[in-house]
Amino acid sequence: MKEPIPNDGDEVGYGKPPKHAQFKKGQSGNPNGRPKKKKSVKDLFEEAWQTEVKVNGTKMTKAELFINQLVNDGIKGKASARNLLMAHLPEMNDELEEFEPSFDDKIEMIKTIRRFEARERNQSEEDAS
Repeated sequence: MKEPIPNDGDEVGYGKPPKHAQFKKGQSGNPNGRPKKKKSVKDLFEEAWQTEVKVNGTKMTKAELFINQLVNDGIKGKASARNLLMAHLPEMNDELEEFEPSFDDKIEMIKTIRRFEARERNQSEEDAS
């Protein structure tokens, strides 16, 4: 039979292990720690995209560099770059601030509407005859 291990008078039970089984000071119960989360492809892409590079003495992210190059290629006449830019123009226009028309703008709009209505009236009179 095993000899009982002396516990120096301390109570032993649930949540109170014997002294010899307790962790030593500075010793972790999980020395390797929690396993690191593996980065997803999205996380890796985002990290690479936001990496800063130095170009002609100017710091910019790779995303900024990519967009600058895309715009330059579109200006040079590369069709693929131009098509990509044109496809994303509506998204860029959504960021424009609200516009409050001036008095002159309102007058010009009224004139345009009246011209349009007159043209419609003329068209309907020609169709009737």
